[in-house]
Amino acid sequence: MIPDKTRILFLAGIGVVLFALGYIFHTASLFGWYRAFSFITPMVYLGILFYFLKKETEKLLVVFFVLYALSRLATVLYEIEFMASLFLILNSLALLSLVKYASRSVDFSAMNLFYKIIFGLVIAINAYFVYLLIVSVKDVTLSDFHYVMLLFDGACAILLAFVTLLYNHQSGNKASMFFLIAVFVLIFSQVFLVLGYYELGYDENVAVHIARILLIISCLMFVRHNIVKPLTAENHEDASAS
Repeated sequence: MIPDKTRILFLAGIGVVLFALGYIFHTASLFGWYRAFSFITPMVYLGILFYFLKKETEKLLVVFFVLYALSRLATVLYEIEFMASLFLILNSLALLSLVKYASRSVDFSAMNLFYKIIFGLVIAINAYFVYLLIVSVKDVTLSDFHYVMLLFDGACAILLAFVTLLYNHQSGNKASMFFLIAVFVLIFSQVFLVLGYYELGYDENVAVHIARILLIISCLMFVRHNIVKPLTAENHEDASAS
């Protein structure tokens, strides 16, 4: 059994190495390689997850990691309309796989009116800001379909945020908290990626590097979530038995 602190240091160390290599590619103006390297990041953490948990690895998290990695690979040729749309399709499917994963632990009928209003307001505010962000890049989208997929991808992110908040609220344990952090860091990663790519008010290089750091942190948190989830379930069963 690997000590928990050792796992954390190992995951963080891998993250530092991945960021450093990506930074070197970006600094050397090897932007194609830099984008391709974002495919490697989720796959590396998926491999680590398999190494740590083997059969206990959550299948829907595997689906997410694979789809998300493939979507990053599609960004290598993002300036081609087909590849840009393919990126958004794969990215949306990856987010929806997380929605399905979190939904399994959510009892939607247990929400009272107060929480429905609070969650509704949170989602409405997030939806408004996502809409403003997408509208700001409408003129530089590659086609009408590309723009529609941007809107759909944003809607998937909002839905994921809503379900994740419910999951954490109803579960209230370490595993759900790690999942919450992973999801919202992932969403912010995508926001900074848009800000960097379309040069929307931020230094392009800074925004892109922040997006990469957040992606690494998100992958790390998904791994942490899957590692502690079986332990959380065992502790819950022990508490119920006593």
